[in-house]
Amino acid sequence: MRDDNKFIQIDGIDGSGKSTLLAAARAWAEGRNLKIFDVVDWSEREKTLPRLEDVGVADVLLAAEPTHAGIGWAIRNEIIRNDTPYDAAFASHAFALDRGVQYRRLILPFLAARPGCWVIQDRGLLSSLAYQPLQYETEKREPGTGNGEPVTIEWLLTLPGNKIALERVPDVFVFLDVDPKLARDRLAGRSDKKDDVRYEHTKFQTALAERFKRPDVTAPYTSRGTRMMVIDGGKTKVDVAADMTRLLDELSS
Repeated sequence: MRDDNKFIQIDGIDGSGKSTLLAAARAWAEGRNLKIFDVVDWSEREKTLPRLEDVGVADVLLAAEPTHAGIGWAIRNEIIRNDTPYDAAFASHAFALDRGVQYRRLILPFLAARPGCWVIQDRGLLSSLAYQPLQYETEKREPGTGNGEPVTIEWLLTLPGNKIALERVPDVFVFLDVDPKLARDRLAGRSDKKDDVRYEHTKFQTALAERFKRPDVTAPYTSRGTRMMVIDGGKTKVDVAADMTRLLDELSS
């Protein structure tokens, strides 16, 4: 570890089981009497992103991208939904801006001010590097979509918000590897979460699963020291949660 803090990002295709890992992380922290601050819950309640002073004496910050207030709210409820006119370049700018604000406003100050703290985050920069170039390539094949502005990994890394994220890459990046067909079946079986976003179709998700494994996608993290960990998302929820618990035990020892 580069310092006493632990920064973990969790990612994977839609339906891979990220909520199971996040629930396991919460249970692990509660079992050790660590004080948790849930950024998502706070943002949904207060309709804004918290600042460091709002966090109090928390040991663990649970965060997500996109956020659930301001720019992130617009991403979730407008920009990435089906039947809206925003192309990959537009979405890329929005994600980077949302990311940069949360990092500057909360994540970087929290990590700097709290020795021994934890940040556990649902999605991050690698999501943009995986999703948005694929969205752009999809739009190129569909006449009448997008404005043609190229979206590449190299271009994404020039956006100010993404540069801010590279100031403190996660110590561990956890990728949930799952068969896209299984993930699709899980999404179809949900009655509590229907996102209606443009990315949730099997062809896109299959290509996306492979992009997350590409060295050019992961290099911005691995070249800066991030440890890449793969968890089999096809296992049972109990086994997936146990894998997360073992990782947290290891990092805390």
